[in-house]
Amino acid sequence: MEFGVLGPVELRIRGEIADAGHARQQCVLAVLLLNLGRVVPTGELIDRVWGEDPPASVRNVLYTYIGRLRTVIAASGDPEVTLARRQGAYLLQARPDQLDLSRFRRLVTEAVSGSDENRTAALRAALALWRGPALAGLSSPWLDSMRQTLELERLAATLDLNDIALRQGEHGTLVSELAVQAAAHPSDERLIGQLMLAQYRCGRQAEALATYQSARQMLADTLGADPGAGLRDIHQSILTADPSLELPRHPGSASMPAESAPTASGPPAEPSQQEAAGRTREGGKTPRSLGSRAVRAAVAAAALAVAASAALLINSVSGSAHAPSPAAQGVSPASGPTSTVNWQCGPWARAKVHHGSLIDQRLQACIASDHNHLDLEGFLLGSVDAWKERIILVLRHPGQPAYKKLISPLCTASTCIYQTTVGNPGPGSWQVLPQWSSDGGYQSTGKTSPPVTYQPPVSRL
Repeated sequence: MEFGVLGPVELRIRGEIADAGHARQQCVLAVLLLNLGRVVPTGELIDRVWGEDPPASVRNVLYTYIGRLRTVIAASGDPEVTLARRQGAYLLQARPDQLDLSRFRRLVTEAVSGSDENRTAALRAALALWRGPALAGLSSPWLDSMRQTLELERLAATLDLNDIALRQGEHGTLVSELAVQAAAHPSDERLIGQLMLAQYRCGRQAEALATYQSARQMLADTLGADPGAGLRDIHQSILTADPSLELPRHPGSASMPAESAPTASGPPAEPSQQEAAGRTREGGKTPRSLGSRAVRAAVAAAALAVAASAALLINSVSGSAHAPSPAAQGVSPASGPTSTVNWQCGPWARAKVHHGSLIDQRLQACIASDHNHLDLEGFLLGSVDAWKERIILVLRHPGQPAYKKLISPLCTASTCIYQTTVGNPGPGSWQVLPQWSSDGGYQSTGKTSPPVTYQPPVSRL
């Protein structure tokens, strides 16, 4: 018998998924699993499952759930798994390796020491145990707090793996994924430092400096704090081209792989402080997501790597309502030099599904008017696997029918980018709205982008 909490709560018997019951019963199982081998008093179990609003007959309900779980455990025939009552408390016992969280923590501990090769293997094996956000689909104040704690453990293991990869000269292949990670965790200074180092080693010094300025502005706006000493030191070292940032060369080793030359279009110009901050203000509030041009450009580069054969250039979108896209500095393989485009981006929205419950995704839509068409882009951050094909972008105009299109995205592990073009939609003011499929239909985020005005080109005889 095996149990899983690193994703949806899962119970397997001889390799087959068994029925763990509905969501509240799964919450009971989750609390017991997170306290595997420890006695959980009944009152504590009730509080962790139902919070401050338990039903009137909560103890009877709990007894029913415990009875059902015992039936499933008994059917497994595994003598090492037991669920017993102990003087007003419950105790779930199993071998530690029967729970994915225990295996994850063991592998992370093994990765503390040893060769880089062995540490990399242990960390990759640990991260491969994750099937999505921890405790996905379950919610209570205590479980939500535990989910955050477990996700931090996952992030720490990811950052340890990043450090090894950077030390081994894998910055060229890592930089795009680092940008995706930084967009999802914009206040993690260790991660921002890793992204800056990878960008610098790829010959993108200006982009590394822009990443720092965006992070510094975000920390000031949201936390009222400056970057820590470690991140400031990396910034100063990049400014002075400190040789310590270069890869160490070991005697007798082959030359380290490096992406030392700038990209074909050259490094992006260093943005102004406001552009680097990449912020969109709503009533004076600043989004907590890192909307820097550098990060968004690298996120787009990650998607481009996935779809290089399609010869599409996915350009970055500034979080500022009127900032020019760095597309103006690039060259599209399909269409040649691009013109300056003013992107209008709506605020990030949390997805709500199944009677209003929140899921671990964030969604944003942007729109731009460019010559003979409108450009639409959407961004999905979070556990994208189950959701990436369920997003549509809706183009709205007060006097025109709504234009809806299901778009196949370009995705990395935790980010999807949706891009489409609408040719000659009609004159007037247009907005784009992201929606997702749920409960048999598409639900609106209510987070429409600012409008753009489309004026059809004047024909010349």
